[in-house]
Amino acid sequence: MRGAYRRSILLLAAFAAVSVSAETLPAASPGNDALAAVAQALSQGDVLAARSRLARAAAEQPDDCAVRGWLAWFEIETGGWGSAQAQLDLPGCPLLPEDRGRWALLRALAADRRDEDARAGEALRSLGESQPLWPEDRRLAHTLSARHLPGYTAPLEVRADGARGATSNAFASSPIDSAGLETPASAILRPGLQIRARTPAAAITPSLEIVARGHGFSAASARELSHAVVSAAGGLRLGRGRVGPTLRYRHEELLLDASGGRYAASDRGELEVEPLRHLTLLGGAGRRTFFEDDWRTRTEWELAGFLVTRLARWPLVVGAALRCFDARRTVHDQIGGTLSAASELPVRAELRARLAVSLSYDVFPRSGGRDGLVAFGTEAKRRDATLRLSGELWRPLTARAAVALRYELSHRSSTADASGLRYYPYSDHRLLVLVRVGHGGNPWRARSAQDAGRPQLPYRGLGEFQVMWDDEMRQLLRQEEDLASDCGCTVP
Repeated sequence: MRGAYRRSILLLAAFAAVSVSAETLPAASPGNDALAAVAQALSQGDVLAARSRLARAAAEQPDDCAVRGWLAWFEIETGGWGSAQAQLDLPGCPLLPEDRGRWALLRALAADRRDEDARAGEALRSLGESQPLWPEDRRLAHTLSARHLPGYTAPLEVRADGARGATSNAFASSPIDSAGLETPASAILRPGLQIRARTPAAAITPSLEIVARGHGFSAASARELSHAVVSAAGGLRLGRGRVGPTLRYRHEELLLDASGGRYAASDRGELEVEPLRHLTLLGGAGRRTFFEDDWRTRTEWELAGFLVTRLARWPLVVGAALRCFDARRTVHDQIGGTLSAASELPVRAELRARLAVSLSYDVFPRSGGRDGLVAFGTEAKRRDATLRLSGELWRPLTARAAVALRYELSHRSSTADASGLRYYPYSDHRLLVLVRVGHGGNPWRARSAQDAGRPQLPYRGLGEFQVMWDDEMRQLLRQEEDLASDCGCTVP
């Protein structure tokens, strides 16, 4: 009796598993063979054969949603807007949740190809971030969202960097501010890790960001300048529109080898808003504490703006930042600004170059006198001008990894140029080899059904979750923020 009962339970469980599988895994589309032939023709550049085979498949299988989706996509890419819209409006499709997502994406793609930003954004917002999608549609959703949804980031982004090279002057990246007459050259190691996560977009969208960057020097004369910066930020994006602000609280720790641990820490509030497409405004205020130099402990106010546009065919980001520091000892009060620009352009099929320049000017209005002699080694008013140039040549290894060769030039002129212990001018050249590995995705999106033998729709121009760039203009903006952080421009 007990054995019969057990067999009954097993049979019921097996039946339930089969039922779930039958419901989850749809029958293969009868037009899969035809779509595979269309994909092969397109890969060979035979557009006429692809069109003919697709039209025949649509006539033979008028209720096949996969075929109709491909036909609508083909019409979009060949400029047949009316025919594409007619296909999407025909009754009977979409049926599967994945196809419902594809229909919304195709409407967004049609608007994208016609430069209708508002319509593309409306279609993408109707899609949401939990709708299941076919694998290639996930990549298309990311590309279009980065292009048409203000402030869009993938719900989860992880990026790790490793750079190895040499520097002619380790003081150029030193957090202790002063340099030296002697310029310690050294091999350098620069690891980095960045994690960004957020919940699905809503009226209020929480987010979390963790960033760690290190600078390690091997030369004995520069080893004590090795340091690391670790920060964590929690934020809230309010609203879904372009002007919806993002509020953040950020805590940052600066660790210095010469100090044996904590050298400085800061707590700050930040505000980010995108009032216009490709225009981002950033503001921040907070308190930074220096544990070994109490005179430098200060309250910080910063304001920055970045405009991403195009110069001819190449993306270009132009930035401006203003800062004002109110130090505990007025000799360290500081007012300054930074102008920056960056662009990237393809060199060859798999190579991309990136160039960046920034120019900073800072004044210490209450320097000079006896306090100035103690703080900066001179009784003259301190003024600094800093120029930074960088060039990178990137090559992808996979969709998740890339390698680059990077050159950096930095030069700071300063009126605090006494030859004593306090010396602030410097020049530096750095040559680095970088390896970057990254992953981006949407853990909130429901899993898609498995359709054995289903050909993937060959979208063009997909900005996969690559570590070199997503939407090239938006990613360029993020890289410019990284440049500002690396160069000490203190842009939030």
